[in-house]
Amino acid sequence: MTRQELVKKLSASAELNKKDCSSVITAVFDEIAKALEKGGKYTQTGFGSFETTVSSERTVRNPFTKQQMLYPPKRRMKFKPSKVFKDRLNEK
Repeated sequence: MTRQELVKKLSASAELNKKDCSSVITAVFDEIAKALEKGGKYTQTGFGSFETTVSSERTVRNPFTKQQMLYPPKRRMKFKPSKVFKDRLNEK
Protein backbone atom coordinates (compact mmCIF):
# COMPACT_ATOMS: atom_id res chain seq x y z
CA MET A 1 0.00 0.00 0.00
CA THR A 2 1.29 3.42 -0.91
CA ARG A 3 0.78 6.66 0.99
CA GLN A 4 -1.83 7.82 -1.54
CA GLU A 5 -3.80 4.59 -1.13
CA LEU A 6 -3.69 5.02 2.64
CA VAL A 7 -4.95 8.61 2.36
CA LYS A 8 -7.76 7.51 0.05
CA LYS A 9 -8.90 4.67 2.34
CA LEU A 10 -8.65 6.79 5.48
CA SER A 11 -10.59 9.66 3.93
CA ALA A 12 -13.35 7.24 2.88
CA SER A 13 -13.64 5.54 6.26
CA ALA A 14 -13.27 8.68 8.42
CA GLU A 15 -15.34 10.88 6.11
CA LEU A 16 -12.64 13.55 5.94
CA ASN A 17 -11.16 15.23 2.91
CA LYS A 18 -7.89 13.91 1.51
CA LYS A 19 -5.89 17.00 2.48
CA ASP A 20 -6.82 16.63 6.17
CA CYS A 21 -6.07 12.90 6.11
CA SER A 22 -2.70 13.52 4.53
CA SER A 23 -1.88 16.08 7.23
CA VAL A 24 -2.86 13.64 9.98
CA ILE A 25 -0.76 10.84 8.50
CA THR A 26 2.24 13.15 8.15
CA ALA A 27 1.88 14.36 11.75
CA VAL A 28 1.56 10.82 13.14
CA PHE A 29 4.61 9.50 11.30
CA ASP A 30 6.64 12.60 12.20
CA GLU A 31 5.91 12.08 15.91
CA ILE A 32 6.81 8.38 15.70
CA ALA A 33 10.06 9.28 13.93
CA LYS A 34 10.90 11.91 16.57
CA ALA A 35 10.39 9.38 19.37
CA LEU A 36 12.63 6.84 17.62
CA GLU A 37 15.31 9.44 16.86
CA LYS A 38 15.55 10.17 20.59
CA GLY A 39 16.19 6.49 21.21
CA GLY A 40 12.68 5.82 22.45
CA LYS A 41 10.18 3.14 21.62
CA TYR A 42 6.80 3.32 19.89
CA THR A 43 4.19 0.66 20.65
CA GLN A 44 0.85 0.30 18.91
CA THR A 45 -1.37 -2.21 20.70
CA GLY A 46 -2.57 -4.92 18.36
CA PHE A 47 0.08 -4.08 15.76
CA GLY A 48 3.57 -4.13 17.24
CA SER A 49 6.43 -2.02 18.49
CA PHE A 50 9.28 -0.10 16.91
CA GLU A 51 12.50 0.59 18.76
CA THR A 52 16.04 1.61 17.97
CA THR A 53 19.13 -0.38 18.87
CA VAL A 54 22.82 0.38 18.49
CA SER A 55 24.99 -2.17 16.72
CA SER A 56 28.50 -2.48 18.07
CA GLU A 57 31.67 -1.60 16.22
CA ARG A 58 33.13 -4.60 14.41
CA THR A 59 35.89 -5.62 12.07
CA VAL A 60 34.83 -6.49 8.52
CA ARG A 61 36.73 -7.58 5.44
CA ASN A 62 36.38 -6.16 1.96
CA PRO A 63 35.72 -9.24 -0.21
CA PHE A 64 37.53 -7.77 -3.22
CA THR A 65 40.68 -6.41 -1.64
CA LYS A 66 40.73 -8.70 1.44
CA GLN A 67 41.57 -5.61 3.49
CA GLN A 68 40.19 -5.46 7.02
CA MET A 69 38.47 -2.32 8.21
CA LEU A 70 36.39 -1.15 11.14
CA TYR A 71 32.64 -0.93 10.69
CA PRO A 72 31.42 1.90 12.96
CA PRO A 73 28.50 1.48 15.37
CA LYS A 74 25.13 2.38 13.86
CA ARG A 75 21.62 2.92 15.07
CA ARG A 76 19.12 0.47 13.65
CA MET A 77 15.38 0.16 13.90
CA LYS A 78 13.68 -3.05 14.99
CA PHE A 79 10.03 -3.98 14.56
CA LYS A 80 8.44 -6.64 16.71
CA PRO A 81 4.89 -7.61 15.69
CA SER A 82 2.35 -8.17 18.44
CA LYS A 83 0.83 -11.58 19.03
CA VAL A 84 -2.53 -10.31 17.76
CA PHE A 85 -0.92 -9.12 14.52
CA LYS A 86 0.99 -12.38 14.04
CA ASP A 87 -2.22 -14.35 14.58
CA ARG A 88 -4.06 -12.20 12.00
CA LEU A 89 -1.29 -12.78 9.46
CA ASN A 90 -1.40 -16.53 9.97
CA GLU A 91 -5.19 -16.97 9.86
CA LYS A 92 -6.46 -19.32 7.24
